[in-house]
Amino acid sequence: LLGDAYYWAINRSMDATLGAEYYSNRGWAQHGEFRAKPSESSFFDFRFFGVTDQKGAKIGRQIVKEGGQDITLKGSGLLDRDTRGVLNLEYLSSFPFRLVFNQVFTNAVPSNIVNSAFVSRNVNGFSYNLDFERLQDFQGNPHPLRPLDYLSNVILHVPEVRVSSVDRQVGSTPLYWSFATAVDGVQRRGQDFNATPMVGRFDLQPDVVLPLQHRGWVFAPEFLLRDTAYTESANLVAAPSGGTVNRKAAEAVLDLRSPSLQRIFQRPLFGHKFKHVIEPQATYRYVTGVDNFSRILRFDETDILTDTNQVEYGLTNRLYSKALNCTPVTNASAGKPPAVPAAPEGTRGAAASTTTSDAQSASSIPVCTGSRELISWRVAQQYYFDPGFGGALVPGIRNVFSSTADFTPIAFLTGRRNFAPIISRLHVQTASGTDLEWDIDYDTRSGRMNASTALVNYRIGQFFIGGGHSLLKTPQQFVSNPCSRSVTGAITVCPFNQYRVLGGYGNLNRRGFNIAGAVGVDATLNFIQYSVVQTTYNWDCCGLTFEYRRFAIGPVQNDNQFRFAFSLSNVGTFGNLRRQERLF
Repeated sequence: LLGDAYYWAINRSMDATLGAEYYSNRGWAQHGEFRAKPSESSFFDFRFFGVTDQKGAKIGRQIVKEGGQDITLKGSGLLDRDTRGVLNLEYLSSFPFRLVFNQVFTNAVPSNIVNSAFVSRNVNGFSYNLDFERLQDFQGNPHPLRPLDYLSNVILHVPEVRVSSVDRQVGSTPLYWSFATAVDGVQRRGQDFNATPMVGRFDLQPDVVLPLQHRGWVFAPEFLLRDTAYTESANLVAAPSGGTVNRKAAEAVLDLRSPSLQRIFQRPLFGHKFKHVIEPQATYRYVTGVDNFSRILRFDETDILTDTNQVEYGLTNRLYSKALNCTPVTNASAGKPPAVPAAPEGTRGAAASTTTSDAQSASSIPVCTGSRELISWRVAQQYYFDPGFGGALVPGIRNVFSSTADFTPIAFLTGRRNFAPIISRLHVQTASGTDLEWDIDYDTRSGRMNASTALVNYRIGQFFIGGGHSLLKTPQQFVSNPCSRSVTGAITVCPFNQYRVLGGYGNLNRRGFNIAGAVGVDATLNFIQYSVVQTTYNWDCCGLTFEYRRFAIGPVQNDNQFRFAFSLSNVGTFGNLRRQERLF
């Protein structure tokens, strides 16, 4: 692999990079980027990456050329004080091109492409939005005879006009009102669904809430009406039937929160006092009127509203700490050590040294910044008085409704049930260098964890280590083997079990020796997806970095890569290890 690039600093707010690389087993690759920041509140970024695959790869008995292009365009800016425009576009010629030629693992494996452009204006508590959006999701495995043939689903919103408001008080009464409305043209195309060229959709949702408080108790009854009209409806096979449909629903929500239970521990520990807070919460929700759910075409979360009669209950535990023997922070001295009086005239000797000593002692006194949350842990569950959701639930397939999606993103409904899985959301940050997050969905009915996501980061001095584990077991419809295309018509569980570990010593610009490594393991398929080791040695004038990287992304990329970079301070870098690909 041999290549070079030219960087041009056009002016103080604009630059460009243009380069090319030669792959000895494939052909030429081209890449370029143009960046601009016309003002403090705007930016523009255009990137191009393409490969002309002249030789191709041998898959089975045929030679497949996997070249293509990946083009992105991003921009954002304030049109005036209250109006903002955002642009986020991407063109990908084929999904295998990304898997084969993208050299960053986290950028190579995402299977969706989101294109969106919107203008938003927020003024006087009202929000006006114009949005264009295209979501493409690649699914399944490539065809054994056509490796570039990845199936995909596409959802379009062209355009979508949304108007909404914040809660507003009704005169001098304790009532508050708000509304949200949207008009859009939606379309969905894919391997298992074919919609009409464009479906018109109108959605209106007025809302009234009455927040009440008494001696720490919070009781907030809320009443919503929802009317959604479609220019097309679905038949029994989820295809358009050509007729209009209007979905009308009424929703009542009762949110109840009791006074928080608190305890302050008088005995300090490690120079801190601690407070434990327990926050109970219960929410009752009743929705009625959705008697035509089977006729609603599904495009996004707007279309999965169903009748329901349910209650959600949970507890949130919080642990706070506050440092003792510290100096309070004021607006004038925030972030500064306490001031020390200057030494009087004629006492520059011992008095000056005493003053210096006092300044050092004063600067070592902890600064009070208020209490700090160390631990938060929420445990919650839902109970469904109507396990059929007004007849919307279809046994034997995976069902996703508003009630379940708002509670947990992990699908679990394949039949009638009263209890949802128990969710646990734990976050621990005992120090600035310590961070732990662990989210669990435990299904009491099946006796297993549907999902477990753990993230850990720890730093002490120049040493750092981090890791993550993702376990996902969701019901899959009509799939007997997640690695094949065979169809059995039965509900099975598709497991996803992966580990990520990152560790090292030092940082990118630290003088001397620095090292970092990372590895990703797929425990379901029992193989290492990627592994990276980087070593850097920096002098005052320059730095030298070496890297070994291995990719194993299915049958499309199985590479061992050796990279290096030699950097001169304030001059530039020579080599094939880009800054955005480093582990530090």
